[in-house]
Amino acid sequence: MNQLDQEKAEDAFQQFLMEMDDRIEGLQKEAEGYQLSLDMSDSSLDTLEKFILKVLNSKSNPDVKSLAVTCGRYLGEVMAQNHQGRWFLPLDDPKNINFNQPVVIDHGASKTEFAPVSVCRAFILKKTPGLISKAYFSQLSPRKLDLSKLIEPE
Repeated sequence: MNQLDQEKAEDAFQQFLMEMDDRIEGLQKEAEGYQLSLDMSDSSLDTLEKFILKVLNSKSNPDVKSLAVTCGRYLGEVMAQNHQGRWFLPLDDPKNINFNQPVVIDHGASKTEFAPVSVCRAFILKKTPGLISKAYFSQLSPRKLDLSKLIEPE
């Protein structure tokens, strides 16, 4: 990524952060219209899924990209606020799956990047109940995988 493109990406990320509170407040108000409460708690993630499904079912042509970004903002802020995470924009490795996508880092015991917009996009596509909560909580308490059985004997 050249210097100019990196500056544009960083400017867009700063704009993303500056709009955060207003976008989340708008999401919460829209959810109230469906009699749903998004209170920024870990337990509100199932409600976030219900909200997404209601939006998808009630609008004839919902803007799924905007819905994923707005709900991703909410999901990321829940992680950041409740588990001492912070937003970050990975720009150093173009091979990183989260390259130039806002992620939350330094949360809980995990040392991984949490990509809330991608999680919300996956839920919108698959509509698998519990997907958002599973992705969220797996970031807080990651399980170690035993890969020793995959090593071929010499």
